[in-house]
Amino acid sequence: MKRIVVVLALLLAGLAAYIYFFEPDTWARLVGGAPMTGEPPAPTTDASPAKERDTAPGASPTSASSASPPASIALPQDGQAWYVNGAAHEPGALVEAPQGEAVVAAYRDGLYTLESIQVESGQTYQPEWRGLRAAPTAGWDSFQGGGARTGFTASRDRADLQRRWTIDLGDRVRSSPIIKGQAVFFSSENHLLVAVDLRSGTVLWRQGEIGSTASPVTTDQFIFAGGDTGEFGGYRIKDGKRRGFTSLGSYPASMALIADDAFLVITGDATAYSIKTKRSFSGRLPLRVNWETSLPQLGATTATPAIADGKAFLQTESAGLLALSLETGRVLWPAAEAPAARDTQAQMTLSLTDDRSFLTPTPAFGDGVVYAAYDGALHAARAEDGAAIWRRPLDRSPSSSISLAYGALFLGDADGYISAYAAASGAPIFTTKISDKPIFASPAIFNDKLLIATGEGRLMLLSCFSGDKLAEDGSLAGASIDGSPAVSEAGIVAINRAGKIAAYE
Repeated sequence: MKRIVVVLALLLAGLAAYIYFFEPDTWARLVGGAPMTGEPPAPTTDASPAKERDTAPGASPTSASSASPPASIALPQDGQAWYVNGAAHEPGALVEAPQGEAVVAAYRDGLYTLESIQVESGQTYQPEWRGLRAAPTAGWDSFQGGGARTGFTASRDRADLQRRWTIDLGDRVRSSPIIKGQAVFFSSENHLLVAVDLRSGTVLWRQGEIGSTASPVTTDQFIFAGGDTGEFGGYRIKDGKRRGFTSLGSYPASMALIADDAFLVITGDATAYSIKTKRSFSGRLPLRVNWETSLPQLGATTATPAIADGKAFLQTESAGLLALSLETGRVLWPAAEAPAARDTQAQMTLSLTDDRSFLTPTPAFGDGVVYAAYDGALHAARAEDGAAIWRRPLDRSPSSSISLAYGALFLGDADGYISAYAAASGAPIFTTKISDKPIFASPAIFNDKLLIATGEGRLMLLSCFSGDKLAEDGSLAGASIDGSPAVSEAGIVAINRAGKIAAYE
């Protein structure tokens, strides 16, 4: 019996030695110790650190299934293309979207949908085709098309830029052209007004020996312009014959048509004038001053006022936006969120167009709201009283005026980008690099196209909803295009600073 006990003890000892040397984890569990492999002890919780990093804030770290599900946007099955943050998608697509702001848009035959939404984790958002009707101007008879300064005009669609003609005047041009009927009008450095036939490129007439950088304004029969000497004239559209004259003592920084019987002038000495234009029985234009208002807060601004709802909306250097009564010239309001008193150069968006001149972006008006770029941000203010609606900081310095169409704002900047933002919230939609130079010319819009002019003298067509380039033309290459191109049913016109003009079908 004693021999059997000894044999069993030896067998148990051998088994223990085997487990100790060849199965250390088993030995550790038998004796209650740590593993013998040199690895750290296993964690005592159910979730690993890696799973904790994948877990959304506020969620339990005990299960991989608790990670935040992605948000998505379920696009309708309608036949038009849809865009999410500027990216095109097929109808019916389920688009994964990051948390935060998203802009969903669609376009068809002049109708559109554009919504700015706040995307939350796990949410599936289903936009609707609303079929909103766009509101372009009827023509391009003043800067940016009309008084609202939206740059958006009713015109036939164009898939590309088919050049009709080019002419070279050999004269410096910084004003923006306007189109009235089948004629193009603009100011140059050497002439107060130049009229060119849109169909042939023939110069119809010239007026004045000293020009201007301000774009002229027109009524049905007359065109008005002011020169750098402070002299203003009214001329018959058909032949350029002067029918009225006045002097204001300072050059025009900008001009805006109030109505058929008056126009507004902002002069270089920061004064606003309303000029009477209703002609007498003899056919002459009186060009008398209805009222004048000193506006020292304007500084050296050259922004053209937006005209709407009986008001002129101006961008200033020291008070943000302000509104003037067109009837009396009285200041109705400053913007509610005017910049604090500090260096005026920092308050305004001032883009150096040459060694003598600065350009300040013109505000745009739509649906009772004024949109402007100043103080390093985009602003939306209520037109009625200037109350702030939203403010959106900008990453780059804007250098063009604002254009407005399809519920979106379009803006060029000093780094050569064109960007789009939702008008309802300022949410970014897309940003497209198109130039190595600042974009001074304001975007022009027709149908679903953006017409962009660059500092290299190139014209481009982009999609309004994605920023994708659709067509390009280099007929004016070699000099910057500073003035906004003009677009009408009759054609497209652009002028570079060297005085070369190109017209397109």
